[in-house]
Amino acid sequence: MARRKKQTGTVNGEVPKPDFEMAVKIYRKDIRPAQGTVGEAAQEMSTAYKAIKKQAHIQPQAARLAFRLDAMEESKRDDYLRCFRGLLKELKIFMPSDLVDAAQGNGDAGGEVIPIGERKPPQLATVPRDDSDLAGGDDTPTASADDAEAWVVFDPEANLYIDPTGKDWAAFADCGRFTRTRAQEIIDSFGEDADGLQIVDSAGPLPGPMVSEAAE
Repeated sequence: MARRKKQTGTVNGEVPKPDFEMAVKIYRKDIRPAQGTVGEAAQEMSTAYKAIKKQAHIQPQAARLAFRLDAMEESKRDDYLRCFRGLLKELKIFMPSDLVDAAQGNGDAGGEVIPIGERKPPQLATVPRDDSDLAGGDDTPTASADDAEAWVVFDPEANLYIDPTGKDWAAFADCGRFTRTRAQEIIDSFGEDADGLQIVDSAGPLPGPMVSEAAE
């Protein structure tokens, strides 16, 4: 999968206005369906996030966080948002009032960073027939050292890990474990396209929503 260099700047001298509706449409149409076939859809997901950045003018990192919250279990999301909102207040990180939005009559100008609203009625959850996957299986990370094959290479742009071949992408459960030296060699092999690739100890905290429950 080709990784282009990051581009910044304005369009015709103007800062593009974020199109949140377009970002959600791209997520529901392209990103969420692609998550079912992670390996084959890695390119499609990467292209979709680039579309969110270039066409919807939304930062991909912000989109990933919003979409991860959308897929999160309700009670876990509520706790996450309360903690996140409290930390923003303590750190005095506020959404600045946008004079352009105010002039256009946008009611969200200067409002809450996290919107407050009514929750949808609860729905019955389905229980899988086979609960063996709830136990975590064999994906539980083990302690590792630099010379042990317990290091993984994470691609934050694709939100996936490098597979055992060192050339393709996969979810955490199917990713490759390498020695630290080998992981660095894999990153070096991507040349200029290696921008952002990370070496992560599989025994520690792992980035990305594609991480299995056992590894969290």
